[in-house]
Amino acid sequence: MLEVGRIVIESGFALLRQSLNESDGGFLLTLTLRGPETALPELEERIAMHRLVRSIDFSVCESAVEPPEEFDSTVIEKILPKLAQTYPRILPDLVSFSHSLPANSREYAMYHVGRRIGAWVYKRDFALGARLALADAMRHVVLPAARQLVLVELDIDGVRMANSPFCGSAIELAQRHRRGCHFFLGYFEGLLNAGRAADRPVKVVETICRNSGASQCVFAITE
Repeated sequence: MLEVGRIVIESGFALLRQSLNESDGGFLLTLTLRGPETALPELEERIAMHRLVRSIDFSVCESAVEPPEEFDSTVIEKILPKLAQTYPRILPDLVSFSHSLPANSREYAMYHVGRRIGAWVYKRDFALGARLALADAMRHVVLPAARQLVLVELDIDGVRMANSPFCGSAIELAQRHRRGCHFFLGYFEGLLNAGRAADRPVKVVETICRNSGASQCVFAITE
């Protein structure tokens, strides 16, 4: 970890957070970095050449999920009323909905469904409370809301989730190493941003996903 961290800094990147998890035949080291996208090829080459690195995968996470060309937004509007009626028992319907979407629109649609549901839950259950600092909002909004859907824990990395229903299916395994939890990205952002000023949004990035061989999914949450 120290040697890779040195390479990161020498390449002009700032190391925001790191985590180390056991994986098949070794360890999965996940780094969240901030730096120039143009410098990524050099950084990737330097890390890939390290004697202890067996494989490497980079994802650019700072940009928002972009809509695919000719996306029909009515698919989102059609499922929202059903989810509102059955909440919090929505995960089976969400998994079926995800599998029904074309591959090129799945990430965008699931992210925006998550944002809409998260904002709705915040307004329904938490809007009458005082505005909270991010750490307090994590404990008093995100944790109780998310636990209605799935088991999550908070720690220094953000939110940890051991059993995301969007990881491990035939669809996700066919696209191994791709993040699968776009619904939860949007859900956490909806919960946290619905009560905040528009010019100070919270950003959520999935830094570790079970689709990449880890034992759990990890979401970094920053202002």
